[in-house]
Amino acid sequence: EAERQRIVYAKEAAAQKKKNTIVGSIVAAACTLVVITVLVVTKVVIPGNNYDKAEDLLIQGQFLQAEQIFAELEDYRDAPEATQYARARELLEKARSRDPEIEAILKVLNNASDDDEKAVPAAEMQEESPKEFTVDISMSEEDKQVLNLYDHVHTLFAGMGDYRDAALLVLAISQEKQMIVDNHYGGI
Repeated sequence: EAERQRIVYAKEAAAQKKKNTIVGSIVAAACTLVVITVLVVTKVVIPGNNYDKAEDLLIQGQFLQAEQIFAELEDYRDAPEATQYARARELLEKARSRDPEIEAILKVLNNASDDDEKAVPAAEMQEESPKEFTVDISMSEEDKQVLNLYDHVHTLFAGMGDYRDAALLVLAISQEKQMIVDNHYGGI
């Protein structure tokens, strides 16, 4: 009788062990699936949705909002380049619209920290290409500021190479600057 109880007990213990192993495996698999799902959602789905939202904002001309979202994405896809692109587009629109804040914007750009590889002080830009950045002292202060902002934006886009439409914008900026100069000199 004792032998039979020992055998029954051993069978029950083996069955319980097998059941525990199966349950443990199911729980481990479920936990792994949850972790994978969380990682996919936080590292792929959400950043992808935010990237798409920022792209839509670029298309709508809401460059500042797009820049903020791209900046939050850090190293996702081409977010660092897209951040710079959106910033440059925002500055270009301010130059084109002759934004009343241009003077304040130029102060920020001219005092940008040395860590910011994309910000180039106006004095350095004039050394790089005197013809491109020369401003006539008889021009209105507004024209000078607009041309100075165009110079900053030109430098940003030129530094992007063939990223998106940066090369085309470099050409457009040069033409727009030339139009301001031509208007100042009466088309001479």
